Amino acid sequence: MSSYVPGSYSSSSSAGGSRYYVKKGDSLWAISKRYAVSVQRLMKENRISSPKELKEGQILFIPGKHRKSNSGSRRGNGSFSWPLKGEIINFFGERMGKVINRGVDVKSEGSSSVNASADGQVIFCDYLKGWGQTLILKHPSNFYTIYANLADNSVREGSYVKDGEFIGKVASGVDGDCVLHFEIRKKHLPQNPLDYLK
Repeated sequence: MSSYVPGSYSSSSSAGGSRYYVKKGDSLWAISKRYAVSVQRLMKENRISSPKELKEGQILFIPGKHRKSNSGSRRGNGSFSWPLKGEIINFFGERMGKVINRGVDVKSEGSSSVNASADGQVIFCDYLKGWGQTLILKHPSNFYTIYANLADNSVREGSYVKDGEFIGKVASGVDGDCVLHFEIRKKHLPQNPLDYLK
């Protein structure tokens, strides 16, 4: 009986698609947007049980004719920048206990500095139960970005910030890890940040 390696695809799926070699920093969300294939289908075709199984050098089968999607860089009038360089450890829509993640959780790499994802106004800057120190920016076209689990911040409520401007630092957990919870909302509806981040 042949053993199966997580992420390997079955020969029955090899028609009508092509191979993709996973690179450092890739995620199923980003790949799905790039090739306009749902995450669920990618997981099914490649026998992946969790998005976290993706590893550098892994070969994925991308079904169908892959026309790259432009949705990965869309926003009302531009693109959002990454607020923190690091690894996504929890994705949008993932269940975390009894709660569904409405953003992404990013573990910092080296620096815990957080930057504004786009030009905007600081409309909230205070402690929120379950979120810790939290900062909310309002952007054009009724978009909002939320930055939670901050140790401190360098801006005040009512002030304006520029895209990429330093706004604070991530709090360090008991294990020493610095993890930022980041959300993008249109009006009050949570959006998948990976659909908007450049």
